[in-house]
Amino acid sequence: MDPNTFLTYETAASLLRPKISLASISAEDERSWARQWTPALGHLVPGSVLDELWDCSLMRTYDAVSGSPPHHIDSRMLARNARMRLDEEDTRIETLSKHADHTTRVDTPYISFTNRPQSLQELANWRETRNRGDQWIVVVDPRVRFELRLPIIRYSEEMTNYSIEPPYRGDYWRNHYLCLWEVTPEEVVGVWDWDDLRHESNWYEEIIMPAVNRYRENRNSNQPEQGNPQPDVYAERDSSDALDDTDDELYWSDSDDSYERVCDENWAGQVMKMYEDLRLD
Repeated sequence: MDPNTFLTYETAASLLRPKISLASISAEDERSWARQWTPALGHLVPGSVLDELWDCSLMRTYDAVSGSPPHHIDSRMLARNARMRLDEEDTRIETLSKHADHTTRVDTPYISFTNRPQSLQELANWRETRNRGDQWIVVVDPRVRFELRLPIIRYSEEMTNYSIEPPYRGDYWRNHYLCLWEVTPEEVVGVWDWDDLRHESNWYEEIIMPAVNRYRENRNSNQPEQGNPQPDVYAERDSSDALDDTDDELYWSDSDDSYERVCDENWAGQVMKMYEDLRLD
């Protein structure tokens, strides 16, 4: 599969199913990651990922050394292994386990997000104390991803389904979602400098969600709204601004803090629990 072309439903479906039709039941047959919504029904399925994310946004904090940053031209985000096949149960179990273990540096086909503002806020602030430099917040509209029929999975649910022992304690998995392989330009609402948000007590309700709602309205009406440019990024993207051309540098370096180091330096139980809850790599 060519990572130089944007991810489509057809590509995603082909990566979830075996190349050759087998008599046995595949991992996708047992546990579908492609069927995340049912447009034919015309309504939300209670308890589904779509139902949970319909009225909110997905957020991720990143810096100069984070993996899967939005591209500076079109905001496209690529997982460290952007076209890895996930058609076997063993592969799913192995990659989910390794993605959760922050002491390893193994490429996986997942990009982590949260829909919980408090988790995002505390993680961004903590990273700044770790000499990570400026923090940027990328915001994704899950409705667009569902319209494109691209998979989002709930991390805790998949860990339970595949009987994967959680490597960390507490509420680590709370509000933790994984986008498979990539986030396309059309899904990205915008990128904000955390320094511009942190001083607003209600930054999520007063800045992020209004921007998401404007993005949705503009996309539905096909009336572009001018964004506010930041250095090398856009605070709020034009909803019609999805570029066709891509850049050759498609694989991003990653150097996130390991959980092991956090535990070594923050031994107090309450502090450790907080970091377990916040960790999103």
